[in-house]
Amino acid sequence: MLYNLNKPNTFEEAELRRNLFWAAYATERIFNAFNALSSGFMDEDCSQILPRTDRSQTYAPVPGRQRIIGHNVLITHPKLVTDSFTLYIKATVILGRVKSFNRSFLYTCSNGDQTTEAFVNLASNSDGMSGGQNKPANAVTTVKPQDTVEFKALDNLIGSFLTSIPADLRDPIGWNTGMKPDPILYMTHMLPHMATIASHDPHANVFSVRDISAQKILSAARAILELIYKICATTYDLLYLDHSSSKAWFIAGVTFIRFLSARTIQNDEAEVACLTQELNAVKLFLGNLGDRTRIGLRQIKLLETVYTMEMAAAKRGGHTHIAQSVALQGIYLLQRFNMRKPAHFE
Repeated sequence: MLYNLNKPNTFEEAELRRNLFWAAYATERIFNAFNALSSGFMDEDCSQILPRTDRSQTYAPVPGRQRIIGHNVLITHPKLVTDSFTLYIKATVILGRVKSFNRSFLYTCSNGDQTTEAFVNLASNSDGMSGGQNKPANAVTTVKPQDTVEFKALDNLIGSFLTSIPADLRDPIGWNTGMKPDPILYMTHMLPHMATIASHDPHANVFSVRDISAQKILSAARAILELIYKICATTYDLLYLDHSSSKAWFIAGVTFIRFLSARTIQNDEAEVACLTQELNAVKLFLGNLGDRTRIGLRQIKLLETVYTMEMAAAKRGGHTHIAQSVALQGIYLLQRFNMRKPAHFE
């Protein structure tokens, strides 16, 4: 571990260690975002300063360095200390916080804890008095995750992060600047959409066109697909993308499968045709990446398996639940330990 190393001899060596730590942090947050495993450490325990901009010509100390535990640090980007890697780390922090919320809510419900203020609400009648005619005064009703203060704050944070990205870092492809694509910035633009899917997917009713969570995860999947179109419209070698890009593409693909299965059951031919086209695009480009990387190959094989099983069930008038909840795949792991799945996620 880095804390076992001797004190760095130069500013350059100190910065190298910080970047190494943040690279490990980002990898852990991204690849553990969609399972039930706990994070290696909490953000509250992380006091390391964020990476500095690579536009600096010297490794001398730069004022204004940020820490992830600071106030509004995820939506405030000082120019002297902000570049694509800094934004990348901040996006992974958001993804990690969504994972922490999902896991915390899952365990709270699984343990039958009805006393946590964030997740419960006192039953009240129309005149605001505690308790109704048919309910005891101390009755509690579990609140839906979407109605909690924490969930709404995370949802707002994701949107605020996207709008707060500096103007010179809003084009990961480089069309407006004449520069080549930036793989780190490209992944940065996909991470908020992954966070949206992770937060809303467990609660989305894909059979309802009016369901807010369903609308948001479909919009997020299409935003990822738009980024796929953009990068594949260039001559950039996909091999040089961040390896977690394939995971984002896979998440978008599974989301399309969920909606495709639902629309197939509902016999909505127009939507089926549209979703099939979008899913095929994801499969095509993920397959191209799978031809060159092992992780891409694993993702495309898994996507094909989910598609085959889900669509076979849809044609029989049902669904397999395999693609029902991307963000809570860990539920199946928890069930091995005889933990009850909360009603909200059924």
